[in-house]
Amino acid sequence: MDELWTMSGAATLHGTPCLIEGVAAGRARRAAELNLRSALSKDGIIIERVDHMGGIDDAPYDLFTRLATNAPEACYELSFRDVGQSQFDDALRLVDPTPFDEAGGRTASETLLDLLFDQGDDRQFPYNCFAILDGGRVRNIAERLGGSGLAHRCLFKDTAADKFGDNGPWILRLDRENKFARDLFSASDDDPLQTGLWGEGAGILIRSQVSLQGLWQHFRKFTLITDEATGKRYFFRFYAPETLRTIIAGMSEEKLTELGAGCSLICGSDRTHGLTLFMRGP
Repeated sequence: MDELWTMSGAATLHGTPCLIEGVAAGRARRAAELNLRSALSKDGIIIERVDHMGGIDDAPYDLFTRLATNAPEACYELSFRDVGQSQFDDALRLVDPTPFDEAGGRTASETLLDLLFDQGDDRQFPYNCFAILDGGRVRNIAERLGGSGLAHRCLFKDTAADKFGDNGPWILRLDRENKFARDLFSASDDDPLQTGLWGEGAGILIRSQVSLQGLWQHFRKFTLITDEATGKRYFFRFYAPETLRTIIAGMSEEKLTELGAGCSLICGSDRTHGLTLFMRGP
C-alpha cells in the first residue's frame, strides 16, 4: 500500500531558482521521491537539492487536501523568494514594443504573433502561447472558452470560481489556427457581439515552456494581495493590460522576477496605451 511523503528543497523552473514543497505517494520513500521528480519534470522543474523528506504529518494542509481530492501521484508548491541566487540580470523587463507593433490599431502584427508562437529549439519543453483573460471584459467567457476547443481553466477555484468566475481571470493555451485565438488578435469598431478582442484590454499574453497546469498554479498566487496596514485582502487584476503597464512596471526586480518566473514574454494591449511588452533578458 502506498504511503504519503513530503519533501522540501531547492529546484529550478526552466533555469529560474525556486524553493519547493511537495507531497507524493509511494510504497517507500525512494518511490515517492521518484514520483515527485517525475511529476515535476513534466512541468520543466528539476530538483537540485532535497532539504527534508518525511511523513505525511509534515505536509502542508493545502497540499495534502489537493492530493487526497484529485488523487494525482504528486503535487507541489513553488516559491521564488529568498532562493539564494539573483536572477535580476535575466528578469523580465519593459521594452519598446515598436518592432512588434507595426500593424498598430486593432490588429496584432505578424511579427508579434511569430514571437508569441515560436516554440523554440527544445523539443521536450517547447514554448507555447497562453492568455490570461479578464471575465469582466470578455462577454460570456465561460461559454466562449467552453466552445473554443482550447484547454482553459479559471484561476479561481471551488467556491470562488462559482461566485466570481464569470468576472474572474481565466488562463488558456492558444493555438494560432484556432478561431477564438484569432479573435484575440484582431478587432473592429463595428463589433456589437465583441467577436474581436485585440486592443480591448481583455487580458495578457504569455510565452512560456511551463504547462497550463503549472502556470495556473503559479499565477493563482497573485490573484489576491493583502493590505499590510489593515490586513484586508483584495483582488489583484495583474492580468489587465493597464495594470501590467503601471503597477507591474513599477515593481522591484525581485517581485517582477517572482511574477514572471517561467515566462519569456508577457504582453497586453489596450486602446489607451497600445502594446505593453515585457521580455526576458538584459
